[in-house]
Amino acid sequence: LGSPAGVINNTLISARTDRNFGEVTMGTGDESSFRLTGDYNQVLVKDRAALRLAVLENQRNYRQKPAHNDDRRAFLTGTVKLLNRPETNLSLNASYEKGRIDAIRPRRTGPGD
Repeated sequence: LGSPAGVINNTLISARTDRNFGEVTMGTGDESSFRLTGDYNQVLVKDRAALRLAVLENQRNYRQKPAHNDDRRAFLTGTVKLLNRPETNLSLNASYEKGRIDAIRPRRTGPGD
């Protein structure tokens, strides 16, 4: 059977204490639109503490001028493992997000009389 309507399954990214990694992606679209994302994880103390930063720069342009949608976001998260035993695990996770959207939406209706 299908899933119930309106159910969303999502989670926030978290810092990993086992390894460093990073990724940058870039894409372009119509009307000189572009999207740039970055994701970087830095281990501070192996298997104990780490920070992770994700950033987004998304500029969407439309044929209707001056319509546009510029989205900038940054997300920082940290993990500290306080207890790391086979029988007991205790971690402290904290996160912070900041974003800004500057937009002039395109008109969806045609001109009226």
